[in-house]
Amino acid sequence: LDLDRSHEGFGEAVRRLLSQADSDPAFGQGIRGTLASLIRVDQDRELAIETALGPAVQNIVTDREETASRLIEHLKKTRSGRATFLPIASIKGRRLENGLYNTLAGMPGFIGLGSELVRHDDDLTAIVEFLLGRVVVAENLDFAIQMARRTGYACRIVTLEGDLINPGGSMSGGYHRTSGSGVLSRARELDELAQSIDQLQN
Repeated sequence: LDLDRSHEGFGEAVRRLLSQADSDPAFGQGIRGTLASLIRVDQDRELAIETALGPAVQNIVTDREETASRLIEHLKKTRSGRATFLPIASIKGRRLENGLYNTLAGMPGFIGLGSELVRHDDDLTAIVEFLLGRVVVAENLDFAIQMARRTGYACRIVTLEGDLINPGGSMSGGYHRTSGSGVLSRARELDELAQSIDQLQN
């Protein structure tokens, strides 16, 4: 809980903005939180989704562009670094074309689009689809390679182990010391701990 309150694992600019929002409600008006704090993913899919999101897991969701603009100006004035913002009012979602989706869905090892594997509030649908609506999650790298070849390397494919095939064919992967930066798993663990506390109290 202390790690979460201190926004451990996030960049300096993000930490500073969130800490100020915690202590000053007026400053925090219009800030929903980091993307990581607003989505939930099953444990066996966390690494895939965190890999697919990359740095976007730290993006700050705001209500609209004006809030993001105010926060960007604050970062400039205080020389606190840079952050990326996702205004709910302006982000437009984008999903994989139906034809491509249907082709992939019929292949072995297909788990789903990243956007289908994430739980979130309804008003965040466009943001989740913007970031994950064209990302395919595959069971393993062998299946991912088959999918990439079949689709002409047209979309990003990420595996449950965090391997990645990018549009155009470049690949990245290897050994993970930890499962991503841990910010997604921390949100899930807090939920699980809260449930355990409720059960113990009952």
